[in-house]
Amino acid sequence: MIKKLFLESNFLFFLRKQNFSLVVALVLFFVLTIAGCESKIEDLIGMETSEESVVDEETDAVVESTNVEKKFSKIEEKTLLLEDPEIEKTILKKDELRVGLLLPLSGSDSFLGNALLKSAQMAIFDNKNDEIYLYPLDTKGNPQGARKAAEKAIEHDVHIIIGPVFSNSVFAISEIMKERNIPIIALSTDKKVSGDGVYLMGFMPDDPINTIVAYAADQGCKDLGAVIPNNNYGKVVYQILEESSATNNISFTKKIFIDPQSKDFSEEIKKFSNYPLRHAALLER
Repeated sequence: MIKKLFLESNFLFFLRKQNFSLVVALVLFFVLTIAGCESKIEDLIGMETSEESVVDEETDAVVESTNVEKKFSKIEEKTLLLEDPEIEKTILKKDELRVGLLLPLSGSDSFLGNALLKSAQMAIFDNKNDEIYLYPLDTKGNPQGARKAAEKAIEHDVHIIIGPVFSNSVFAISEIMKERNIPIIALSTDKKVSGDGVYLMGFMPDDPINTIVAYAADQGCKDLGAVIPNNNYGKVVYQILEESSATNNISFTKKIFIDPQSKDFSEEIKKFSNYPLRHAALLER
């Protein structure tokens, strides 16, 4: 208990010492990106201009667009070039905040990782802060890659880690970061990884699921079925559904796991909804 309190107070002291608003902005950008990861990067940036304003102020728009491109280019340069230790020696200052971004920048989840990286860059852009440096490190979406990324982050002497996204990757780096008192703001939804210097900032499904199941029980529902993605997040949802159903005296009678990468769930939905039997009964009428 004492150790836990020490870690919590150490983290709060870190936030007071560093740029609290910018750390929060970074994390909020990540959460918003996860919630709407199907959006285009242009939608996240929000730099589109109406046709009328372009016609009325064409010159100003061109100048502003050029400035935005230059600034965004500088942000990318700061985040990507810091892989070179020689550059780090020449530009880092005492009061600057070094953030290790552990994201799946390659592999099957690279779209999410790169969208999150863009979000971090835009958080810096919107805050107009030159005292934070991002170290984007590729976890490759697996624990082995996460450990290698964590080791690189330590070499860069980062103050804080944002990421990884997946719980198994968080488990893989939590011990090594705890030994060095480097706090982790994980983007996972698995509460099992939290504690001892790991703080969760992902979407937590507990409350919405419990609310839905409780409402169904109040409406007289006796049976519950669910279509669940076949991944780590789906496993968390399944466990919460089982516990919430038992608490509300509802039978969790039917479940089906689907491939989240699939674009056609029609066969799974037919099976889940007893479509063949219902269709045959309809034809017999």
